[in-house]
Amino acid sequence: MQLPNYVYPFDMWVTNVGGGDLTLYINGKEIIPHGSGVDFLIPAGTIADDVWYESQSGTMILFYGSCSPNNPCVGRELVPWTRGVSNKRSGQQGEIDVSQYNTDLVLTIAITETTSEQYTIYADDKEIGSTHGRLTLGKYKYNTDHINRVNVGSGAAGALRSITNDGFWGSFKIPRGTRKITISDEDSNYDFAFEYRLDKACTCGSD
Repeated sequence: MQLPNYVYPFDMWVTNVGGGDLTLYINGKEIIPHGSGVDFLIPAGTIADDVWYESQSGTMILFYGSCSPNNPCVGRELVPWTRGVSNKRSGQQGEIDVSQYNTDLVLTIAITETTSEQYTIYADDKEIGSTHGRLTLGKYKYNTDHINRVNVGSGAAGALRSITNDGFWGSFKIPRGTRKITISDEDSNYDFAFEYRLDKACTCGSD
């Protein structure tokens, strides 16, 4: 499903994992797969409506973000988009217990409902980063003046709308052995509402 006016905010890869045939087009031009023969690159800034896929025999495809410090490599999904908390008060925190996982993780978080704040992420009380705007803003991506204060709803659809409509979000690598993740809203008095998902981390270029 494509969201209206969806723009891929960062480089994306599409991988043919089903063994069938797959042809990908951007703006009507066929895209040649990379050396593996199964990986196609969708450049940042591409409008989703400009991307088309064809498969005569049927196949399965996997989307994932190009590896970078802001887009750690994502492997198998462990927890699908899940509701965080929602209430109002200053100095709020939410915790996610990850003590049952014996692997590096990737936490992806998106501010939902009304996109109006920036959150700081901690792994066992050590700060690992904060949510940001679209990566094309470069060094200005952490400037909250760029937050588009709109109501994106909640759930998986709300998370995707937040990411693609200038709500603040982020993907963070959580090191093996971490017992808890803390999400902190340290400055605002807005609704403390977010969606998060957890994935197994992987190494770029590996399975």
